[in-house]
Amino acid sequence: MLDFDKLHSRTADHLAVGFAFDLMMHDDVDLRHTPLSGRKAAHAKLLFRSHDGIQYVEHPEGHGEKMFVAVCDLGLEGIVSKKVRSLYRSGRRARGSR
Repeated sequence: MLDFDKLHSRTADHLAVGFAFDLMMHDDVDLRHTPLSGRKAAHAKLLFRSHDGIQYVEHPEGHGEKMFVAVCDLGLEGIVSKKVRSLYRSGRRARGSR
């Protein structure tokens, strides 16, 4: 397993893998207003069997507390989460605004 310092130093770039969890644009098409399920389907299709250092990330729903404990137990660097019914708005906002 890579540690963050090694990744940050770029001495292990050949081992690094990006994990993609959402798709906002594809072929110059803005997908930000597409429901999450549609974006995830397009994203999965785009990255199907990708060997370019980017892996598609499934999105398990629920059990956030159990997921957090599992991530800690594995010693992973972090976790990304999103509310299913979030009030996501695209574009720039003033700092501190929702």
